[in-house]
Amino acid sequence: MPKDARLEALGRRWVESENSSLRMDAAMVLAQFPTAQNDALLRKLLKDPYYVVTEAKEWSPAVAWRGMKEYPVRQVAARYVSLGPQDHEIEAYMKYSPVGWGWWATGAALLVAVALFRRGKLKRLGVGGRVALLSAGLAVLAGISWCGTQWEGRSYSLAVGGADYEMVSNGGRVAILRVADHAPRHGLVVRRLEASLSTSGLWFASMLSPGDTAGLKGVSFSGGKTTDSAGYSYRLVEMHYLWVVGLLVGWPVVWRVGRGRSAVRAKRWARENRCAGCGYDLRGHAEEVGCPECGRGR
Repeated sequence: MPKDARLEALGRRWVESENSSLRMDAAMVLAQFPTAQNDALLRKLLKDPYYVVTEAKEWSPAVAWRGMKEYPVRQVAARYVSLGPQDHEIEAYMKYSPVGWGWWATGAALLVAVALFRRGKLKRLGVGGRVALLSAGLAVLAGISWCGTQWEGRSYSLAVGGADYEMVSNGGRVAILRVADHAPRHGLVVRRLEASLSTSGLWFASMLSPGDTAGLKGVSFSGGKTTDSAGYSYRLVEMHYLWVVGLLVGWPVVWRVGRGRSAVRAKRWARENRCAGCGYDLRGHAEEVGCPECGRGR
C-alpha cells in the first residue's frame, strides 16, 4: 500500500480496533507519519491492555516474576516513542496462590479424634507403632498425589532461611529443588502447571545448568548453577512416586513383620514355660507372680 493519506487514516482507525494485530500494525503505520496527532496516538498505545502470559526465561528469587505479562502492542509502539515512567512492556504475573489447608485440617482432625478415642491402643503400639501408623498415612497421601499427577501437575514454593524450595509433583514423579538465592521469605504457595508443562517435566529445567549428577533407576541427584547472570547454586532431587511410596511403606512393613515375629516367639516361649518377654526359664519359679529377670507378669 502506498505511503499516503489513506494509509495514515487506516493507521489512525486501527488504533481503536479490537484486533491486537491491527493495533500493532497501527503503531508501525503511524510511525511513518511524524505529526503531533500521530505521536499522541502512539503514546496511547503504550498503555494498550492486551497481554500474553509467558514463563520466565531465567530464575528469579521473586516468586511473582516466575511468570510474566508481555504487552506485544506496547512493545511495537515503544520502538517509535520513548517509554514513560508509568509505561511497561513486561510486568510480573503471579502464577502462585496460597495453599488451601482444608484437606490437611480434616486429616489432622481425624488423627486427633483417633488419638482421643483410642488412646489406650495407641499407647500399646509404642513409638515404633505410632511412627508406622504415621508413615502409612503419608504413604496413602503420596499415592493420592501420584494419581493426581496423571491429570494435573502442581508446583509448590516456599522461601525460608535465605533459600528457595520448589517441589514439583508432575507426570508420576516428584522433584525438590533448593536454590540458594537469598529470596524474600514467603509461605507455602502453589501453582497449577499448564498442559504444555505437565507433559514436558520440570518447568524450571531450562533455568538450570547442571554441574554434577548422580543417581540410580528412578532417582536422580544433581547440582550446579542457575543459567542467569547471578548464577545461584542449586540442588535437585527427582524421583518416581514409586520410591516415595516404597520408602514410606517400608517402615510399617518392617514394624509389622517384627511384631508378628515377636508374637510367634512369645507363644513358643510360653509353651516352653519361659518368660514371653525375655525368654527367661521360669521352671522352679511357679510361685512367683512375675518374671524374676524382667518383671513381666505371667
